Amino acid sequence: MARVSNPYAPPSPDRAPADGPGRADGGDPTDPADPTGPTRPDPAGPAGPGPSGPGHPLPPHPAPGPHPPRPHPGPAGPPPSPEALARVGRLVRHFGVWLLAGVAVTLLPLPWRFAAVAFLVGAVVTGVRALLAVVRSGLRGGVGAMLVAGLLMTGLVLVGSLGSLATWRIDADRQACLQGALTRSAEAACERAYDDAVGDLTNRLTGGRG
Repeated sequence: MARVSNPYAPPSPDRAPADGPGRADGGDPTDPADPTGPTRPDPAGPAGPGPSGPGHPLPPHPAPGPHPPRPHPGPAGPPPSPEALARVGRLVRHFGVWLLAGVAVTLLPLPWRFAAVAFLVGAVVTGVRALLAVVRSGLRGGVGAMLVAGLLMTGLVLVGSLGSLATWRIDADRQACLQGALTRSAEAACERAYDDAVGDLTNRLTGGRG
C-alpha cells in the first residue's frame, strides 16, 4: 500500500528547500554580500552602473561650428597724389621760413623789431593753409602734429610781439639809455628805470590794482 505524505507534517530535517533559509550551502538570502543570495535589481539600472554606463551613453558634444568671419578693416583711402604732396611740402617750407624770420626779427632793435608782427602773421596764415592741405590729402604721419606745435609756438611769439607795441616807448627809452651807459652802475640804473616805467604802465592798465 502506498504511503501518503501528510501535508501538515513538518518537513524532514534531512530535506531542506534549495532556496530556503536552511539551504545546505549555508547561504543567507538577506546578506547582500552573499553571492548565493537572490539576485537584486541594480540601483543603477540593468544597463550599467550609472548614467555613464553603456545603457546611458553621454550625449555627444556638438561639433564646433565654423568661426564667424572676422570683420576686415575697411579699404584704405587712395594714397595722396604727387601734386598734393608737393603742395603740402611747399606750404610747410614756407611756414618754416616765415616763423624763423619772425623769431629772428624780434631780436632786432627798435623800430625794426615791430616788423616781426608781419612775419608772424604770415607764418600763422601759411601754417593754417599747410594744415588744411595735410587734412585734405589724407597724409599720415607727424606732419600734422609738427604743424600744430609750430602754430602754437607762433601764437606765443606773436602775443609777445603785440605786447611790445604797448610798451614801445618804454622799450625805446631803455634802448637809448643802455646805448649811452658806460658803466655797470649806469646799466643798472637804466634797468631800474625800465622796471619802474613798466610797473607804472601796468598800474594804469589795471586801474591801480596790484
